[in-house]
Amino acid sequence: MARQAKHMPERESEEPPEVWVPADSSARGRNHWLSTGMLFLVGLMVLFFAVMLGFAAILSWLYYSSDMIVPGVQVLDVNVGSMTRAEAAAALQERWQQQQIVLEHSAGTWPVSATEMGMTLDADATAENAYAQGRSLDNVLDLLQGGLNGQPVWSFDDTAAASYLTAFAPQLSITPINASVRFEQGNVLEIPAADGRALDLERTMANLTADPTSVLTTGRLPIATKPVLPSVTDVSELAEEARHLLSATVTLRAYDPVADETAEWTITPEEWGTWLSLTGDLDGKEQFEWVTDQSAAEHFLATQLPGLGEDRYLDSES
Repeated sequence: MARQAKHMPERESEEPPEVWVPADSSARGRNHWLSTGMLFLVGLMVLFFAVMLGFAAILSWLYYSSDMIVPGVQVLDVNVGSMTRAEAAAALQERWQQQQIVLEHSAGTWPVSATEMGMTLDADATAENAYAQGRSLDNVLDLLQGGLNGQPVWSFDDTAAASYLTAFAPQLSITPINASVRFEQGNVLEIPAADGRALDLERTMANLTADPTSVLTTGRLPIATKPVLPSVTDVSELAEEARHLLSATVTLRAYDPVADETAEWTITPEEWGTWLSLTGDLDGKEQFEWVTDQSAAEHFLATQLPGLGEDRYLDSES
């Protein structure tokens, strides 16, 4: 037996009922006052910063329109910030008097002032240059990043530098030594020649004038020199002649006209060779001569007097 299906009516989905809660009027008031307070505080802060910015702008304008150099400016390692232009010029001129250039050579070093080397500072122009620092947008940015270094305004007089170096030259010069002949214990010695030294002014000035700014900045100037050759470098012929002279002994005779007697002394080359010396122009070969040291000869003869007997003397003038 068939059953008849029952159809149940479909129920609509039930939604949760909406519940209306009356707002708390006191919380709404607190939020209103909190928002208003925050707005007031922000406005007060904005006003404060605006006033401070305006105050800073007024101070900056007063400072920039004054004769003062802005803080943070240095020239020649001198902090000229907050100085007037006149004060800065005086301080920079004093600093320039201490600026040195070291003359360098393998023989030594010599510090001299930049002024002596023909370098002159224009202190007023340098102070004006420092005053201009920090008064443009680019300068301000550099100033905020760590300060400004102003450049000195100076001039260079190469004539003054050359004059000083010429006067300085004797401190470097070495006189050349000519070759010579010397007698020592009967032997002939050839003394070799030695080169001298002199300042090479042309090359030194070329080092300076090529880049005087670099010389000032580094404080160093290389000094160039040149050799000075001796006029006599070979005395071999003179030495040979001297050896020929010293190959024989010398006999001195003294005559006594009263007693009609003659005294003789034989002098070895070791003795009389010490009495000789060369004079004149050794380079000329024909313009020199052998000279006897009379005092040395007289000293030798004086030692022989005891052998002559009493009441006798040597007349060195005869």
